[in-house]
Amino acid sequence: MNYEDLRKKASVIVEESVKSYLEGKTMKFLLMIMGAMHYGIKANPEAMHNYNIILEEIYNYYRNHPNIPVDKMLFSSLNKFASIVSDTEDSNLCMGYIFSQLENEKKNIAPFNLDVKTIIDSLKNRIATLPKLSNNPEINFWLEETDKILREKYGYMIL
Repeated sequence: MNYEDLRKKASVIVEESVKSYLEGKTMKFLLMIMGAMHYGIKANPEAMHNYNIILEEIYNYYRNHPNIPVDKMLFSSLNKFASIVSDTEDSNLCMGYIFSQLENEKKNIAPFNLDVKTIIDSLKNRIATLPKLSNNPEINFWLEETDKILREKYGYMIL
């Protein structure tokens, strides 16, 4: 899929997910954030979920529908995702959203700010309480690198 096709698919998924969320069905928004099932935005089957396109389309939706609390939906879903990560891939995806959001806020691209500290704390707590993650040398290295970037660029910590 090319970028424009991915963006169109993401736009439809965001719209469907917001509609479901407003109907009280919050799981679709979470699945969209996670890229689970048919909610994944991938250039090819082996690619990672493209969270940047999802964020772009969430921002576009928010700009076009300023009275709908898409920012609250994103915060709630990202915080939930952070609290249920189960492996390094999930942790990396969740942190990808956090980094992108922080960078977009810094560059005034994001039409809203999120309480990323709360999301980072949820991810930190999940990793600390899940032995398969907390005892994993790969994730410990990843955490050290992530913490370094968070501290230097944004003033946040994950360790």
